[in-house]
Parts: sequence; C-alpha cells; structure tokens
Amino acid sequence: MSTKDKTKQKIIELTTNLNKWNSEYYNDNVSSVDDTIFDKAMEELIKLEKQYPKFKQENSPTNKVGIMAASTFEKAEHSIKMLSLNKVNTKDELFHFFKQVTDKVGNVSYTVEPKIDGLSISIIYKNGKLDRALTRGDGIVGEDVTNNVLQVKSIPKTIEDKKELIIRGEIYLPITEWTRINKKRLAQDKEPFANPRNAAAGTLRQINPQVVKERNLSSFIFQVVKGATGENWFDTQEKTFKGLKDLGFKVIKETFKSNDYEKLYEKVIHLLDGRADNDYETDGVVIKVNENKYYDELGYTSKFPRWAIAYKPPSEVKETKLINIHPTIGRTGRVTYVASLEPVKFADTMVRKASLHNYDYISILDLRIGDTVQVKKAGEIIPKVISSIKNEAHDKNEVYPKATICPSCGDKLINIEGEVDQYCVNDNCPSRIQESLVHFASRDAMNIEGLSEKQISKFIEIGIVNSIIDIYRIKFEDLIDLEGYQKTSVNKLLASIIKSKDAGLDKLLFALGIRHIGKKSAKELAHRYKNIDALLNLNRDKLISDEDFAHVKAGSIVKWFNDETNQILIKELKDIGLKVTYERKKIKTSDKFVNKILVITGTINGFKREEAKEYFEALGAKVTTSVSSKTDILIVGENPSDKKINSIENAKIISIKSKDEL
Repeated sequence: MSTKDKTKQKIIELTTNLNKWNSEYYNDNVSSVDDTIFDKAMEELIKLEKQYPKFKQENSPTNKVGIMAASTFEKAEHSIKMLSLNKVNTKDELFHFFKQVTDKVGNVSYTVEPKIDGLSISIIYKNGKLDRALTRGDGIVGEDVTNNVLQVKSIPKTIEDKKELIIRGEIYLPITEWTRINKKRLAQDKEPFANPRNAAAGTLRQINPQVVKERNLSSFIFQVVKGATGENWFDTQEKTFKGLKDLGFKVIKETFKSNDYEKLYEKVIHLLDGRADNDYETDGVVIKVNENKYYDELGYTSKFPRWAIAYKPPSEVKETKLINIHPTIGRTGRVTYVASLEPVKFADTMVRKASLHNYDYISILDLRIGDTVQVKKAGEIIPKVISSIKNEAHDKNEVYPKATICPSCGDKLINIEGEVDQYCVNDNCPSRIQESLVHFASRDAMNIEGLSEKQISKFIEIGIVNSIIDIYRIKFEDLIDLEGYQKTSVNKLLASIIKSKDAGLDKLLFALGIRHIGKKSAKELAHRYKNIDALLNLNRDKLISDEDFAHVKAGSIVKWFNDETNQILIKELKDIGLKVTYERKKIKTSDKFVNKILVITGTINGFKREEAKEYFEALGAKVTTSVSSKTDILIVGENPSDKKINSIENAKIISIKSKDEL
C-alpha cells in the first residue's frame, strides 16, 4: 500500500472513530475513551486533513461543533449559532491568544472562569417566561428539552424583565448527587454512571420529567446573546455575571478579571489546582475578552469565537498496578483515600501516588488492590486514578473495605449527613494538627518562610510545636542545636514568624482553616467586619443577608467563632501581638486623582498591572480599562496602546514610566 493510500485509510479510520465516540458521548451519554485519547485523535485528523485536503471525508468531525442528537426529542434551529471553544494546552499558546487579540483590538481585560463539564444549553425567555430550552446539537440545530429544563431548580421559570432574552450556560450534575444516584443504582444492580457529565446528559434526555426532577440537576449560566431586538444586555462579561445573578440565575463565583497576562495565568493554574474542592466537574478553564464591544471585530470561525479560549493542560493516561490504598486525614478531618502505585513515569516525573477522593469513588470505579489501573496526570494537577482494567485478575482481587478507624489517632470515622466524605472529628488527631499547621504557615495564609511541611513534622515529633500558638513561642535555643539549622537559618525563620504577625485579618482568617472559607471569603469577611472581635458575635441569618454567603458557609463561620477553644486561640493570638484588623493600603491622596476616571496604558516599571490599579485607586481615582468620553486621565507607561492614546478627546495625559516617578 502506497504512502498516500495509507494516509487516506488513516483519515477514514480517524473520522470513523471520532464520529463514533462523538455519537456515544452526545447520544448515549457514554465516554468510551478518555478526553486525552479523543483530543489526540482529533489533532492528528486536523493535521492530516490540512496536508491532504482531497482525502477529507464529507462527514469529518472537524466540520462540526458537536453532533446531531438521536431522534428522541423534537429538533429546533438556534436563532443564533451555538459555537464551541477552541483550546490551548500551554502557557505559550495562551499568551499567543492574548497577542492575537491585542494585535487586533489593542489592550483589553479578560475574565477567567472554570470550564464546567456538563451539557451546553440555550434558553429563551419571552415576556418574562421560560419559553424554550435547546441542547447545542450540531450548533445549528438542537433538541428541545424544555420540559426537562423546567425541572432544574436553579433555572428560574420567570424573570422580571419582559424583553426577549437568550441565555447560554451548562447544566450539570453535582458530584454529591452523582454519588447518591450511583449508590442507589448499585443497590438496584444497575450499571453506575461513569461520571457526572454522562449522568447529566442521560438525565436531561429522559422522557419522564419526574426522573429529571428527582436527580437534582443544577446549572451555571454565563452568557447573554442578542435577543430579537438585537441589543447586548451587558457591555462586559463582568457585568453579565452580576446582571444574570440579579435576574435570578446561578452564576459561577470563582471568576477573575485582569489585563495582566501573568496574573491571568496564575488564576488559570489556581482554578485547575482547586478542582477537587468543587461539587462540580470541570474540564479546563475558560478565558474571555471582558469587553463585549470587541466580539464582532475579533470575529468567529465556523466553529469557535476568536474572543474566547479554553485552557486544557496537556494530559497523559498511563497504565500501572494499584499496590495499595491508604486513607489520609486532612486539616478539617476529612478522609481522602490515596493510591500507592507501581512507579509510572509522566514526562519528567515518576508518579507513585494518586488521588482516589472518597470511598464512594473507589466503590463506583470498583478499584481493587492488585488491579491494573489507568492513571491521568494533567499539567500541574495531582495524578488521578480514572479506571481499572476489568479482567480475570480483577475479578479475583478482593473488594477494598471502607475505613472505619482514623489511621492517625484511632478514633472512629463518621459520615456527616448530606456529605459523601468521612471525617475524623478528634481535634487532637495528630494528622489534623499537622495539616492545619502546614496550612497556617503556607504562602497564601501567614506566609512563614522556612516552616515547610517537613519542618513542621519534625517540630511536632520533637515536641517544639503542637498548635498554632506554639509557632509564635519558638525560641532561638529551641532550634540552634537541631540538625540542619545554623545561626543564619534560625534567625531567618524567627524573623519570618515575627513578620507574619502583621499579615492582617484576611490572611489570618484564611490561615485558621475555617471549614468552607477560602481566600476570597476570608477577604470578604475581613473587608466588611474589619476586626476579628466583630466576628465573635455574628448571627448566622445576618451573615447570610449581609454577605450573600450560602447557608453552609455562614453556618460554618458562626460555629467556628462560637467554639470556646477557638475563642481562647483568638485571645492568645491577640496577646502575642498578631494583627487582627483589616486595613487597605493608605497612600497620601492627591486632589489630582480624587474622583477622577483613570485609564492606564502600557507598563509602569516597578508595578504589576494590578498593583498600579490599586495604587491609583488608593489615591482616590476610579480605574477603568477602556477609554471613553468620561475618561479624565490617561496614564501612559512603556509600550502604550496607540489606539487608546488616539481615542482620547478631553482627558489629561500623564506620562509615568517608572514607579520612582510617583
């Protein structure tokens, strides 16, 4: 067979496989191959079709956004085409996307949000009422699943505004619901759903709406498209989220806006690293141009908008042997199961351990010690066991029993009502103590340099540290005779401990490890209440109304501060001089900037973009990203945008190349 014949045959084979996998995914709700394998096959097909366009098949999946669904539901045409997202896998590719946008429209801001792994949905409201809901289908024609979408509690049936509104988003099944449904299916000897996405798709395409209602689907809405009158409802993505929330839609909270590429990338990695803490599955991160006015100018391909991109880190799937399973205890007492693996190499990393989440995850995948398992590692994410090979050897391996005793302190593990996780509730559990101290000293918390997990473990072992307050009681003589410590390193650690006392209330609240309270929530609390004393007498209902905290989060805050042991800890921290108040940076104000609308273009040496923004805001200015007729001042740094400079009419232009000039 000639090279050309082999190439043609390969294109036909890839086209056939990809269409089959697409059909299984969209119609049968089955993921017969991992995303990594699918993406690799798609990339190979795209490359071959470019080299040999005459061999491209009429039914090539590269022509389609999705795939037309089976004939269970009535079909309907989208009034506005429903596109997919192009993707990048590396930091360089993401920055290339930023450059393409900048070359086309100048400097803009971007939003970052998790990419929800659910089912894309388009919902039309007329006269304030939900009129029709369509799946994406092939992007042109979708399935009418209106009756089932009406069963999704997070999607309002009516909205106050009476204009025609077309919104887009994702319907998904929370992980806790997926676990609950699978436990029920296993009890009925039914095949469990392989993942929440498949379960969501299977649920939304049920003939009986009552089944949909019972399965508790949820949603995230993130886009408003032009209605019948052609207007854009909101002029930025940031305003879109707020506007949708005001209308009663559920929106993603973990969003971020910036025009600093490095900060955007940091947020991307942060969202990827934090995926395990969410009650929903994600398959990447979405980056969008924030200002909607640039969308038409940036344009579209036949499949993708050019103003948005999906970041999906490169991933590999390898097979290895599952040697053992160990339950581990975190700082909140939550039990996480970890797999010990026969070493397997991913790029430059040798992987010996992988996450198994909770016991239900082990049960649903039917993982047994001795199994050959598939392990996935994507970018900087912790490796994860995604399946086991079901063969004769698997059938002979014993089912792994659920842990009932804490491996660290020997106390009985408990299940909290409404949660799938197990917990050790012993506050004196050695593992909980160690993990809480590691978290307290971490960079995003009190940032105590030199107090690593290894050091904390050593200090606990020899009795120097056993609680948060003990960290601030460490003395020079406690460390100087220890192996690995010399005068310089001891003084450096002690100086870092002293410096951490001034970290501020927001850092302290995060460092204390209050359940359900991350960095953002800690900062919100600190910003509103200013002093830790104000948190000691919080009322749960008031907290919910004041801060828009969810009931679970508000309850956790109140419970923590009502605990007598925690109240004693707060008093001790205050007594040793920890800063327990919150203050924004104060800079001497200048009338030149007070109440002025200000835009920054270019870079100011010595400032990151967000730092420059905060600086001028502290001077009393309102900093925006786009030049308009309302702009009062344009700050021009190095390599500014000519477009912004040329757009200025009456605004004052101030050239500032370096922080030293301020």
